[in-house]
Amino acid sequence: MAVPALSAIPTAYPLVAYNYRVIVGAITMRFTKVEGLVWERSAVTYRDGLSFLDGESISTYSISAYTTLTLSQGVVVADSSLHDWLRQGDARMLQVQLCQADGQAKIAWQANRAIPVKLTGANLDAQGNEVVVERLELRAKGWSIKHPF
Repeated sequence: MAVPALSAIPTAYPLVAYNYRVIVGAITMRFTKVEGLVWERSAVTYRDGLSFLDGESISTYSISAYTTLTLSQGVVVADSSLHDWLRQGDARMLQVQLCQADGQAKIAWQANRAIPVKLTGANLDAQGNEVVVERLELRAKGWSIKHPF
């Protein structure tokens, strides 16, 4: 296998999963983990009177259903943007941008409506030394993938 030229490396190799940013509305929020980036389309199987001859017919629809997205972040005293969103409780555009080493976004998953439904606080333990991490569960719909960004 031929090795690509140094200038082609940014486009010839896969992007790394740890270099991303999450934008909610117009605010960039810091999350340590993003789980549940799912885009799916409903499929319906039809049977008619001649299915025994022709076989079943499968049709797909782009009816966008809500999917569950889980975001985790460490608690920082100086940043209240997540808690402000929870208090307001409104649906917002959410975008997860996968970036190159220089910070430029190359691919983005975007949900037109993301609604916070559950916030799980950290397990507190006086004998531990772990960082306090909150898990936010969202319901999101209207997914699209922007590539190239």
